Amino acid sequence: MLRTYGETLARELATKVDSIQSGSVALVAGVSPAVPVHVTPSSAVLVHYRNPAGTLGVALCVREIDRAIGSPGSFRITSVKADGSTETLDTSTVDWLLVG
Repeated sequence: MLRTYGETLARELATKVDSIQSGSVALVAGVSPAVPVHVTPSSAVLVHYRNPAGTLGVALCVREIDRAIGSPGSFRITSVKADGSTETLDTSTVDWLLVG
């Protein structure tokens, strides 16, 4: 029984690890170029500043409209101001991690 559970757990972990993708991208006028990756409807994208440059927004986000589901799919990262508009002076390099 223990061996069967261990084998099942190993298969599940391998599936989860295969669904993790990561990288870095430079913002141009506050928006990244499209990042080509495998994107599912349940994919989550985590982002943070790697090398801040220019005028930083109050947040980094991947808007629903900037996600394309598929393999390959894609997403764009946007630096946003407090009012929700794009911070066009943000030229930072951003790290991203996609799960799922």
